[in-house]
Amino acid sequence: MTWIDPKLKNVHTVGIDGSLFEKYSGFKTKMTDVFEELYGEKAERITLVHSKDGSGKGAAIIAAVAASSEAGSA
Repeated sequence: MTWIDPKLKNVHTVGIDGSLFEKYSGFKTKMTDVFEELYGEKAERITLVHSKDGSGKGAAIIAAVAASSEAGSA
């Protein structure tokens, strides 16, 4: 996030896939605590959500971006 919005001026939603995030009681809170430690009050602009099949969705997004880049260069 900090390479896209270094000063965290905007709200960001982070989709996380995996059973650790989904099933480990308190893990989301621990991650939120780390963001608060790193970014202070700006951490409120970061929302963590569970995203099932994140790998598949990520692959689809990369494929769409790659296809769009090739179409634009033709």
